[in-house]
Amino acid sequence: MLIDERPNALRFAYMTKTRRLTWAIDKICKTATLMLAGAYLLAAYLAYADPQLDRALQDIMSGLMFAFWATCLLSSYLRPKTDTPRLDEPSPRWSGVAVVVATGFAGAVSIAITPTSISYGALSAIVVGTLVIAALVWRFATIHAAEIGEARFVNTGS
Repeated sequence: MLIDERPNALRFAYMTKTRRLTWAIDKICKTATLMLAGAYLLAAYLAYADPQLDRALQDIMSGLMFAFWATCLLSSYLRPKTDTPRLDEPSPRWSGVAVVVATGFAGAVSIAITPTSISYGALSAIVVGTLVIAALVWRFATIHAAEIGEARFVNTGS
């Protein structure tokens, strides 16, 4: 007697359509998240540029921020769960460069908060210095990758 394969075929077709729909909604959410972020930044700029618009734009900006987080969370929820997380640690190259770039970014932001004629030169020096130091850290960590890592101590029993 032959086994009817139709229920499995229907289940597979349903799962395939569900995956496609989930994928499409995820892409729409990612696009909407970027569009909402851009709209929020535009509204924030307009509120900063014209203080008379500040009160009128506060409700719009709060609505945009709520919609941004809602689409961001929905996109995160719809992301495929089949990807296995990587358990290995980042390489010394990436972690070293990340620290240098984060430090340079923090320095650049602290200088850029109060723009003056002197701060533009300091900002340029920070950006160029960050790039040069990041390249040097990358090169050093590439050459000495086997020597960089966690300290391991041998128990001598004493």
